Amino acid sequence: MTLTQFNILKTLIETESFTKTAESLYITQSGVSYSIASLEDELEIKLVKSNKKTVSLTEAGEKVYNHAKDILTRIDRLKEEISALKNLQTGSLKIVCFQSVSVRILPGILKEFKRKYPGIEVSWFEGTDLEVTDWLLKGAVDVGFVVLPTGGLEAVQLLEDKMFGVFPEKHPLCSRKNISMKELVREQLITFKGSSCGILVTSNLMNSIKN
Repeated sequence: MTLTQFNILKTLIETESFTKTAESLYITQSGVSYSIASLEDELEIKLVKSNKKTVSLTEAGEKVYNHAKDILTRIDRLKEEISALKNLQTGSLKIVCFQSVSVRILPGILKEFKRKYPGIEVSWFEGTDLEVTDWLLKGAVDVGFVVLPTGGLEAVQLLEDKMFGVFPEKHPLCSRKNISMKELVREQLITFKGSSCGILVTSNLMNSIKN
């Protein structure tokens, strides 16, 4: 059994014609017939039933056809993955992130990336969450790190982080281990305006008010 035989069988069933199969695959009609006959001889069972008007599968042919489709699909996916790897041998990658990612997370990621793809030139830029999103939507960069994903972008969660509130020593909430967002809504808060964490806190506080 060969991939060529599988492809001819698949095309024959899809076109329902020896002539159309030959035209589609740029081979002779006798070549199509010979390929099917050779596959049947090897498996020692009839796969295809045909007359002047129709082409159909036997029960055995149905099983072989389904496996052939699956194998050919896997081969196509493999070719796509190999092609993608080849395309990663050279080129450039532009990354944008906020400062804490640039300092704490990105160096380790880039070290592993450069080990795998030394031919790729990598450059990165820093910005706020809003700027990162804007640059991504405009296509100015290839990859971005954000705190809050937005519509129009494909997002993958990388990690979770804890957030802590800082209060004066005598504040009533200072002795609490856990504080809900609804409780924080009633407090006067200082956040870094425009920062990624500031946007996250504001977003959660607004959701708490709505709920």
